[in-house]
Amino acid sequence: MKSKKKNKELAPGKLDQVVFRVLANNPKKRLNAKQIILKQKLGNSYNSVNDALKRLAENNMVIHVKDARYRVNKEKIQEVNALRAEAKSKRRSEKVEKPRAGAFDKFDRNAKGKRYGNDRVQDGGKDVKTYIGVVDQTRTGDGYIVVPDLDEDIYVPAKFLKGAFNNDTVKVSLNPNPRRRRKDGKVIEVIKRSTKKIIGKIEVLKKYGVIYNDQGKFPGDIYIPVSDLKGAQDEDFVIVEITNWGQGQNKRIWGEVREVMKENTASDMAMQSILLTNGFDMEFPPEVEEEMEHIPDEINVTEKDLEDRRDFRQVTTLTIDPETARDFDDALSIQKLENGNLEIGI
Repeated sequence: MKSKKKNKELAPGKLDQVVFRVLANNPKKRLNAKQIILKQKLGNSYNSVNDALKRLAENNMVIHVKDARYRVNKEKIQEVNALRAEAKSKRRSEKVEKPRAGAFDKFDRNAKGKRYGNDRVQDGGKDVKTYIGVVDQTRTGDGYIVVPDLDEDIYVPAKFLKGAFNNDTVKVSLNPNPRRRRKDGKVIEVIKRSTKKIIGKIEVLKKYGVIYNDQGKFPGDIYIPVSDLKGAQDEDFVIVEITNWGQGQNKRIWGEVREVMKENTASDMAMQSILLTNGFDMEFPPEVEEEMEHIPDEINVTEKDLEDRRDFRQVTTLTIDPETARDFDDALSIQKLENGNLEIGI
């Protein structure tokens, strides 16, 4: 079924270069080791990338901000760009390299068709097969499109996901000239989003707040305008509803704060985050709320109700669920038996 390629582990010297390049390409962002691993699909461990950030900081190439996050030293970007330009000019004078053909480069140059990545796929003359399926996204950002009618999932690199994320329903077209035996393709349309709300720690900046992507299957960094912060302060945990998915993989995703979670415990937030990530809403639908209003405070138990039930109403029972629980199904009971012993029920 799925054969997921192991990411390459870089040597320290090369790793430092790659880490600096990621921060230099994102000069306004404050990234930590985990985010860099996900962005660059590195095989290195969190500690090795964090050590690379520390080495760069010691050389004043990057600046430590807070919470293990770093940003590029913009003064160093010009120096590095000058060195790159000099090296590039030298290479051109020595040798002109022919571009390497990519996975989607083989197609009929005379055919008129839609763009497929940086190339075209024929519209007429040769049909391109499309399927509808659900995204199963990996930690590296690549995806496998699960199609019920196919025995094998369709592999889609992160850059061809068209901004789709885990559990989204998408339409995907197959690569007409695959290099490997496995099916691979490109998302051409996001049909249905699975994630509408997320929970995260917000960082409040001058013009907007941002929740950084610290999870492999998180839908990217979420930006919130100051007018939609709902009073959230720096490092508050908030529930954010996504209002604009942007256009493409590298465009900003925007949202607005729905709730500031000041009084929730860490376990509450972890549970709610799991529910939201998997597409469950934290609020009941209006029809459910209306039905709850009609439930009486006291329920009359009839003989028929007791036919298939044991009656524990006379046993002292205490719930161990908190007031904010959605259901009360965990409890302890205690009663004195005829022989004088105490029976504890769990």
